[in-house]
Amino acid sequence: MEKIMRKYRGSAGAKPEARGGGFKTRGLRLFEDAKNDEGEKIQKKIVDFKLEAGEKKRPVVILDNDLDFAVRMHKGFKHDGTWANMVVCRSALDDTRGCPLCDVLERRFSWYLVGTLIDMGTWSPDKGKNAGKVYRNFRRLLLIPDSVAETFEAQGEELETWRGSRFKVSRSTKDKSLRIGDSWVYDHKGGCMSEQELMDEFEEQAGTYICSAEAYCAPYDYDKILAPLPYERLLEIAEDLDSGAGAASTTRKSLAHSGTSTDGEVEDLPF
Repeated sequence: MEKIMRKYRGSAGAKPEARGGGFKTRGLRLFEDAKNDEGEKIQKKIVDFKLEAGEKKRPVVILDNDLDFAVRMHKGFKHDGTWANMVVCRSALDDTRGCPLCDVLERRFSWYLVGTLIDMGTWSPDKGKNAGKVYRNFRRLLLIPDSVAETFEAQGEELETWRGSRFKVSRSTKDKSLRIGDSWVYDHKGGCMSEQELMDEFEEQAGTYICSAEAYCAPYDYDKILAPLPYERLLEIAEDLDSGAGAASTTRKSLAHSGTSTDGEVEDLPF
């Protein structure tokens, strides 16, 4: 696959002349439009892909044709009792007011390449009504840190296409190891899944998600899920953080996660 140019679009912009924006969120989380069992329109939480430290060879398959969507965001800060918050930085919008979160978080932001994958590993909750039930084939948002973006782009040049490409992903036990894993090995045995193989493999999980296999195997609509968050909403969040209303401590340094890159959140269901 030929070298591609990153498209700083949607709520982001070309680095460093970036255009900011924000996630459509509920509680500073990301959601997409979906339907429930009764066919009613709802919003379902989008979960970003991550591995536990020391995990080895998690199988995944990429759904994007290209990994060319980049975004800059504030991520991993304490608000509403959780570290699992993600908000796109607005500092480079054509708005002289800047980004309210940059000040209160001391400009802690990161660049990410954005993609979509299906996590083919298994997961089973150890508590709650679904304890012991095994889940697999989760659709996940892939956030590739800028520090390894060029590595992924170089790997893409060796592929015919990203879509359908399977990888075995591992994460080391090193301090601050990457949430998305620091070893992505192409699965030469599995190879690249065809469109029909994708549909057949994930049709059952698509039914659980109440959508077609085609929809489940499509990348997220980044322009939609990364739609700009209003300045006024970010100002409210920043005021909560600065006053301590949205965090466990009122000190600014405690608002930004400084330990390992896991957020410590426990989810009742994986989707």
